[in-house]
Amino acid sequence: MDSNIIACLSLAVSCGALFFSYLALVRDKYSLKVDGSIFGHQTTGWNYSISVVNVGRRPITVTHVGYKTKDGSHYLCPFNIEKQCSEFIDVGQVFTTAFHGKDGRGFFDTLERIKSTSFYVHDAFGVVYKVNKPSAIDKIKNKISHVFGVSK
Repeated sequence: MDSNIIACLSLAVSCGALFFSYLALVRDKYSLKVDGSIFGHQTTGWNYSISVVNVGRRPITVTHVGYKTKDGSHYLCPFNIEKQCSEFIDVGQVFTTAFHGKDGRGFFDTLERIKSTSFYVHDAFGVVYKVNKPSAIDKIKNKISHVFGVSK
């Protein structure tokens, strides 16, 4: 009878250790938060800025950024557009890239075109993240925080 109790206790401890190991494995993954914002002017054209934050517990390399327009055309390029390279993003690090035109012109000619375009970021493992477009409420909160120096 003693050996059965010891065997049951060891089984329970082993199952508990397995469960906590699984939690540690799941918790220690990388995770990206990807946001976008529109900037520019109607006379010069519109640009799109993409900000990537590593909110996980492991570093990751972001390889490509791209977009897909409503008519189905695609555009894919290295994540750091200016340097034509990928970017290593460490834990808590923020990196920003932008689709912007040359000579002060916008990358997109109309605001409607940029609003109907879906933007994506690709990481080194092939995972694709859709860029979150800010809502009108987010824009207002952001402006208020900049004016009054209040954090969100």
